[in-house]
Amino acid sequence: MKIFATVLLALLVSTISFGQEKVAEKLEYTLDRGCGDPMTESNIYTFRSGKVIAVSSDNELSVAVSKTLNAPAEDDSDTKDNDKQANSKTFTVTIVGVSNSVNKKEINSFLRTNLLGKDVTITGNTKSKASTVAGLVQFDTDEELEDVSEYLLERGLAKFKDLTHPNLVPMTTVCLLKKAEKRAMDAKLGVWSSK
Repeated sequence: MKIFATVLLALLVSTISFGQEKVAEKLEYTLDRGCGDPMTESNIYTFRSGKVIAVSSDNELSVAVSKTLNAPAEDDSDTKDNDKQANSKTFTVTIVGVSNSVNKKEINSFLRTNLLGKDVTITGNTKSKASTVAGLVQFDTDEELEDVSEYLLERGLAKFKDLTHPNLVPMTTVCLLKKAEKRAMDAKLGVWSSK
């Protein structure tokens, strides 16, 4: 009986291990876009969802955030009602990875047309008490969630700008944004059309 239990346990452990390897292979295949495995990061950054309520002339977004994804809930002990609206906050979001000195009017037009009044997800230091965040902004297209920085760079609407705090966004961000810009350069799109 003891031998049977040992063999059964060994078989169970090897089956579980084999299953984990297959899952890991699938995750790596589906998530690694040539810039490293995003499953190995520390996640210092947080995600917040909200609605874009304004776009400034400097291409900063005002986002009214009401839903917390992985950031701790803010202290609402001094409010009378404890509903989700008590946790709302407005962030001024500077979009990372995009130079604001090139094609500024076209970028602003894109932001106003595609993001104003729409739901977005911010990735950055949204746990901070500060109301200004430098981060990634994702918006919903008909097909999928798109990163604004990557979208602008890939279509030649913007040029890449190094991140001042790369640890506040996913570790693959810089690589993915540089690849997007390279695709636009190779295809001679937008700001790269005359080069």
